Amino acid sequence: MKKSLLVMTLAAAFVAVTAFTSMENAEQKYLGSASCKACHNTDKQGKQFAKWAESAHANAFKTLQKPEADAIAQKAGHKTKAAETAECIACHVTGKDEKAPQYDAKFTNDEGVGCESCHGAASGYKTLHMKPENKDKAVAAGMLIPKVEGGAAEKQCKQCHNSKSPTSKNFKFDEMWKKIAHPRPA
Repeated sequence: MKKSLLVMTLAAAFVAVTAFTSMENAEQKYLGSASCKACHNTDKQGKQFAKWAESAHANAFKTLQKPEADAIAQKAGHKTKAAETAECIACHVTGKDEKAPQYDAKFTNDEGVGCESCHGAASGYKTLHMKPENKDKAVAAGMLIPKVEGGAAEKQCKQCHNSKSPTSKNFKFDEMWKKIAHPRPA
């Protein structure tokens, strides 16, 4: 009896550890910027969501749906409309530049270049990152914090804002960063 109880306890512990490890290592999902709104649209957070919603990033996919974008895609040699062209979508929709991104059912291309384009797919860190004591855990769970110092933020921006882009020539990081910076008030 004691032996079978011990075996059952060890089996349960193994299943629990395996399940936790599987969850921890599972592919991160993009949740969409709407999932950030409740917390990041408050005065305490500096209305970060509202700042993004008014930006060109928020409308990046919508720009691909215009006739001018289709003309640019055609001129670049694409046979499909800009909003259907992988090379265009890669920089106009969060995560579409990745090989096999995972998306939550609520995610929509219409959000354009959202919060997770810079901060990483949020499924692993969404519930962790708001408490300062959890910052390291949130980063370990996939949260990115692009820093201007050292050039990480500029490097990230230039993944799309570069000479390969038909419309993003002469990107001036310092000037553009001021337009999108959204620090939390002190």
